[in-house]
Amino acid sequence: MNKSLTILIITIAFITEITGQGMWHDYGLDIRSYEFGKEVRVDSLKKIILNGGINSPLGQYSKAVKYLYYKHRDTESQFLLDNLNTKIDTTLPYFERYSQWDKYYTDAYILGLLGDRSAISKMDTVAQSTSHVKKEAITKLAEAGFFNYYDFVKDYYLNTTNQKKFINGIYVFSLYGRDSRYTNEVRSILEQKARAQTNWRDIDAYASYIGNFDYQLYVKILNDHFENSQGKERYDCFFHLGRIDGDGQPERTIFALQNEINDSIRAEYIPYFSSIKNYHLETNRYLEPKFINSLSKLSFDTTSSTYKKKKYFLNVFEPPVPDSTFPNLEMLDTLTSYTNQCYGYEWLKDEAYKNELLNKITNAKDNLTAGDSIGCRTEVEAFQNSINQVYQDSAGSYQKYVSEEGYKFLYYYAGYILDRLPEETFPPNDRDVKVKAQNEK
Repeated sequence: MNKSLTILIITIAFITEITGQGMWHDYGLDIRSYEFGKEVRVDSLKKIILNGGINSPLGQYSKAVKYLYYKHRDTESQFLLDNLNTKIDTTLPYFERYSQWDKYYTDAYILGLLGDRSAISKMDTVAQSTSHVKKEAITKLAEAGFFNYYDFVKDYYLNTTNQKKFINGIYVFSLYGRDSRYTNEVRSILEQKARAQTNWRDIDAYASYIGNFDYQLYVKILNDHFENSQGKERYDCFFHLGRIDGDGQPERTIFALQNEINDSIRAEYIPYFSSIKNYHLETNRYLEPKFINSLSKLSFDTTSSTYKKKKYFLNVFEPPVPDSTFPNLEMLDTLTSYTNQCYGYEWLKDEAYKNELLNKITNAKDNLTAGDSIGCRTEVEAFQNSINQVYQDSAGSYQKYVSEEGYKFLYYYAGYILDRLPEETFPPNDRDVKVKAQNEK
């Protein structure tokens, strides 16, 4: 056994002991392909395994091993570890060796899923052979991070004409992109193939494999096609990008709104607020001040579908409600960020007023850090009341100003914070004192 393989086995053994995970991808079990049925007895499976599949139909041994692993591994893992020990007899005729290699590969595959360190050396034995499962073994080794058959893999991928073999070949070829020795060449070959295609589906057929080792490039290739196409082709590409890079969609939406000429298609780029808030089908980044500002500045014919959908979205949007685990102190940091952004977008005017608001947030943070949740609440309530009053009074040349966008981000988000903080309780005859204190704030 060579030195690099020994090091790899030790490393993988350590990882599997820590994580409890198998060494390679688990493809699961398709029960429909097992002719001995769903109610097969465990002792019958064990008998097939112990007999090495002798006197059983071809392939029955491998099926018995996989069935026992997938259906009974909670109780039979040790049996599998102790008894998956097929040997290869090179003196046997080809047909019998074919069956032996199939069983030997199955042993290695299942032992790897069980985290047994001997699986790597067994799989490497298959990879070095000329058997029908050589390519499958090389694939498993690549999934485990062992890349020692590049020339074979490259030739298999570049020279196969069979569609099924091509798909298998491009997959393992892309895995070799994870090894720094081959990254540049694998990336170059697959990127060239992807960029030579003319529609997003064919581009994705190649680029998605680049995602196995360079996800950013995968997204960029599709994004480039999105920017350089039109109409339905662009929108379909955009929709697919939403699956693989949802957080990049707001920028793509603005790009499409500026460049798409078909109004009905263009309107589709603006999401529905309910799909973000209620169904979580779109990224919350659509509710960031940056996107709202960019969208509000775009002009469209007032009779267009795009204009109507833009207007509706801006009317109904709200800042996203943080997850319940999001710390209160970080929510106050977000409120600080929103205040600065609102001032930057001129949704909040007068620098002195901005600083006044920021001071209230600072006081709220100081109180919260000191363990004074009531004091924190008092400051946030004062912040919220101030925003509400200035928004109601924002007209003409009034120096302090809060726009509708600013009101939503600052008033609503302050409310989210208040929902987290305890309210101070007053005796009945002290309620007027509280009201007076709030008014003075």
